[in-house]
Amino acid sequence: MKRIINIFLHNIREFKRNKKNKYKIRFIIFSIVFISILSFGIFSLIKSFSSYYSKANLSLDIQTAMFVLDEGEMSFNIDIDQIIPKDEPYIYTFSVSNFNEERKSDVDLKYNLKIQTTTNMPLEYRLYYKEYNLDEKDIITRRDLLQDEDSSWYNLLTVGTTYEFSYTERTTNIYYLVIDFPTVYKDVIEYSDAIENIEVIIDSEQIV
Repeated sequence: MKRIINIFLHNIREFKRNKKNKYKIRFIIFSIVFISILSFGIFSLIKSFSSYYSKANLSLDIQTAMFVLDEGEMSFNIDIDQIIPKDEPYIYTFSVSNFNEERKSDVDLKYNLKIQTTTNMPLEYRLYYKEYNLDEKDIITRRDLLQDEDSSWYNLLTVGTTYEFSYTERTTNIYYLVIDFPTVYKDVIEYSDAIENIEVIIDSEQIV
C-alpha cells in the first residue's frame, strides 16, 4: 500500500513538473515571437524615417530647380548677398530636369551649361556634377574674360560636356557651384559693398 501511495505522489510531482515546463516553453516561444515582431517594427520605422529624411534633405539642398522641356535658352541668377572672405567655400546647388509637376519632355534633348559673372569681386568658381567632392573634376573647361557692347568686362565660364535627356525617362541632373572668396581680401574695403552678378545659362536643343 505504501509503495502504491509513493508511486501516486511521484506521478503527481512529475505532472506538476511537466506542466511548469510546458508553461516555460510557451513563455519562451511567446518571448521570441514578441521580440522578433518588435525588432521588425523598429527596423521598418527607422528605414521609413531615413528615407523621409534623405528626401527632405535633397529637397532642401537644391536651391534652384530648372526644367528643360523644349529646346531654347533659359537662365537664372544666383544671389550671393553679404558674401564675405572666408576659408570655407560657398556652395550653391541647382538641378536640371526634363520634367516638372505637369509634364515631361516629349522629345530627346541635349543641353550645355555656361556661367556668366561680373568682375566686381575676386571670386573663384568651380562646378561639380552629381556630387561635391574634392576628388571629382571641376567640369568648367574654359574661362574667358570678355567685354560686352558697353565695354563692361565679364567672365564667361563654359562647361565642355553636353548633357542628354531621353524622352522615355524622367531625369534630374544635380550640380554644385562652389564659390571661393579667399581670406586675403578680408581687409580690402572696396569689396565690402560690392555686388557680384552670377547667371547660369542653359542652352538646349532637340536631338535629331
